[in-house]
Amino acid sequence: MNLKYILLSIFIVLNSIVYYITDKNTQSKIEYSKQNHMKTLQINYEVFMTTQANQADVIYETTVNTIGLTDIIEKAWNTKDKFKRDSLRNELHNLLKKRYLKLEKQGLLQYHFVFPDNTVFLREHKPDKYGDNLSDVRYDFVKVNKTKKIVRGFSQGRTSHAFRNVYPIFNKENKHIGAMEISYPSELL
Repeated sequence: MNLKYILLSIFIVLNSIVYYITDKNTQSKIEYSKQNHMKTLQINYEVFMTTQANQADVIYETTVNTIGLTDIIEKAWNTKDKFKRDSLRNELHNLLKKRYLKLEKQGLLQYHFVFPDNTVFLREHKPDKYGDNLSDVRYDFVKVNKTKKIVRGFSQGRTSHAFRNVYPIFNKENKHIGAMEISYPSELL
């Protein structure tokens, strides 16, 4: 009877040791796999962020170098005449409409212009919605219009999260006349 207990005890101890070693080995493989997966995700995230920032930079440069763009924005900023502003908004919308449609097919979410006081001049993605002040909603526009430096990052807008790139806009004399947003939807990631 004693031998049965001893053999049973040895069997239980050996099974426990095998289970412990197998479990540790499994946990080690899972942790290794998780770490590799996290490294891959981090690399993909960094590639995405760099790519979308580079694309936004190119879009910004080509947009601000569009003949007439800064003149339109500056004239609109310097007038309080609603009809004149509406006319200038339509002129800017028509100037950028084809470009925006091409960019939208490439994944662009917003192509957006605001005045130095954070009032929307033109949302190319919603051209009929303008004139609202974004100071309480979009810290990035507030910061760009204050510091006159680019702000990038993932942030919430009124209706959607996005990877946003907000740039200051200057006239030919290097006077600040507003800000421009180029953003990509979070779904792209």
